[in-house]
Amino acid sequence: MEAKTKETQAKADADAKITAANAEAEANNKINASINDQTIAYMEAQARLKHGWVTVQTNDAMVDATGN
Repeated sequence: MEAKTKETQAKADADAKITAANAEAEANNKINASINDQTIAYMEAQARLKHGWVTVQTNDAMVDATGN
């Protein structure tokens, strides 16, 4: 009887992990589908604003600097 209980619990644990993994995969697919070049550019602009990043490009050199 104890072996059957352990087997049932193991099956329930495995099913719960599969359900969680499927939910995470679905969420990741929705996130991936919503990301485009405009989203990335917006996120980059927000990060630059928050952290004070400045990029200056001249002839052959590109310099990244912080405003600190």
